[in-house]
Amino acid sequence: NPSKTPDKIRDNSKVFSKAKQDLIEMAKQDKKAGGITKSDMQAYIDLNKELPDPFPSNKVRFDANGHAGSKLPSSQNPHGHVGSVDHIPVIGD
Repeated sequence: NPSKTPDKIRDNSKVFSKAKQDLIEMAKQDKKAGGITKSDMQAYIDLNKELPDPFPSNKVRFDANGHAGSKLPSSQNPHGHVGSVDHIPVIGD
């Protein structure tokens, strides 16, 4: 049944190892709490590198200057990305 194919593909793309899921859950909580420090973001980067199946480096990164040309305020300010969690505000040191 072709109508089931997109759901199956979408579901498979969201299946992460337990360690990756834990990293994403921590990032979601930090984003909800209002942000993280640069040290926190470095800890995410370091933790990701230690995973048996790390996210690609472009999926766990710190954008110190935001994204040039973006109209979204969350993109223009310093922020981090952790897996599927984007634009985590980076505040303080």
